[in-house]
Amino acid sequence: MSDVLRFLQFLSGYFYCSNKYWPLETLSYIGTSYRGMIINNDNFQQYKIGKQILIKTLLSTSKHIRIASQFCKINKKTNDQLNVICVYEICTSKSALDIEDISEFPDDQEVLILPYSRFEIIDIQYTRSDTSRIEIRLKQCE
Repeated sequence: MSDVLRFLQFLSGYFYCSNKYWPLETLSYIGTSYRGMIINNDNFQQYKIGKQILIKTLLSTSKHIRIASQFCKINKKTNDQLNVICVYEICTSKSALDIEDISEFPDDQEVLILPYSRFEIIDIQYTRSDTSRIEIRLKQCE
């Protein structure tokens, strides 16, 4: 079992920490993180500006868009797939963890967004480049 997996098992007991005690303070992250994904048109239609999204699981993101972009490369044979980058604006210190220093892949500069974090879609942009990428901007609800 990897060290990161052991850490995540340990972490699972602290998702409902009170405001007075936050044992993972040194890993807290506030800032912007990115997640690449491939979704079909039907799923994309659910993303609307103003809609709120509740994160229900640990969500792996990166501090660098270059890393996130590696996870959304489309197979050109399928027209129904969309290349999407989600840009998360994390505003509170108890919603995300910077695990770069304990990760098996520190170059990924991974940030974990914790379950029960709520985000609102604030913008959706379509690029007209060769990548045909869609960028969805989400800001944490406080």
